[in-house]
Amino acid sequence: MITVAPTPAGDPWYGFLALMVALISTSCTSSDGVMSDKTPVKLRQVFVAPIDQQLETFPSYDFETQYRLYIYGNQKVEPPALYLIRPFAAEGATIVEPLQRRFVMASDEATIRDIVLVFADMKHLGSYDVTGDKALMDMMWQRVGRMKDEFWREFCERELRSLD
Repeated sequence: MITVAPTPAGDPWYGFLALMVALISTSCTSSDGVMSDKTPVKLRQVFVAPIDQQLETFPSYDFETQYRLYIYGNQKVEPPALYLIRPFAAEGATIVEPLQRRFVMASDEATIRDIVLVFADMKHLGSYDVTGDKALMDMMWQRVGRMKDEFWREFCERELRSLD
C-alpha cells in the first residue's frame, strides 16, 4: 500500500497527483534501463515523498541510485524533478568519472542533455572545475554537436557556452 504524504497546504489534489505519479512510475520503463520491472519498489516510490524529503535523502544514495533517480525524475516524472540537479552536481569530483562513463554510453539526447546540466551545475556550484577539464569539455561539445534535435542541441550549447 502506498501512503501519500499531505502537503503543508493540505491540497487534496496533491495527494491524488502524488498517487498517480507513483502508479505511473511503477509501470514505466526506459530504453536505457534506468527503471525496469526489476527496479526496487523503494526506488520507484521516492517521488511520492515531498520534495524536501527527496532532497534530504538524495545525498545518502550511492552514485548508481542517484543517477537512476535523477534520469528517471527528469525524463519520466511530471513535472520533471529538476530540483535533483543541484544535490547531484554538489557531489562534484566524486561522480565525474562514473558520470562521464554514462555520458559516453548515453543513447538518447534527453540523457545527454540531463548530464550536461549536471556538469554545468558543478561549474556554477564550484564543486568541480568542469572548464579546466579539457577532455570533458571536448567530449561534451562533440556529443552535443551531434544532437539531432535542434532545440535541445542549442539549449545544451548555451549551457556549455555559459561555462566559459
